[in-house]
Amino acid sequence: MTRVQKITLKAVEAIAEKLKTLPEQKPEERQIGKQEAIAVLKNEIEAVRRRGYSFEQIAEYLKGGGLDIGSAALKSYLARAKAPSKANKLASKTKSKATTLGKPRRTPEKTLEARMETGHGGFDVKSDRNEI
Repeated sequence: MTRVQKITLKAVEAIAEKLKTLPEQKPEERQIGKQEAIAVLKNEIEAVRRRGYSFEQIAEYLKGGGLDIGSAALKSYLARAKAPSKANKLASKTKSKATTLGKPRRTPEKTLEARMETGHGGFDVKSDRNEI
């Protein structure tokens, strides 16, 4: 059975105060994960790829430098690093949905009005039948 750890609010506030006083960590002392490391090295890796090196060769070189990564993970992390961020994707999707081939997109209200004017509102109203 797992036991839920509880802590007093006063203790949490004391921890918060201590966290606020921590100095900023020096960049050279900061540890990062493999994915972030590949993001930092993205431009250099792409340049080496243009010079004809395979992902396997690059992964072996990175291992020699202390970054233990396989070629498949390298390729995956590099693709993620090259991909636009989710915020940029969302902005571009919103922008592309707003116009289609340079024409303003019809809003649902205008579409409904046009259907009603032409008599094609999407469905026909029929009277109830007595039989089921």
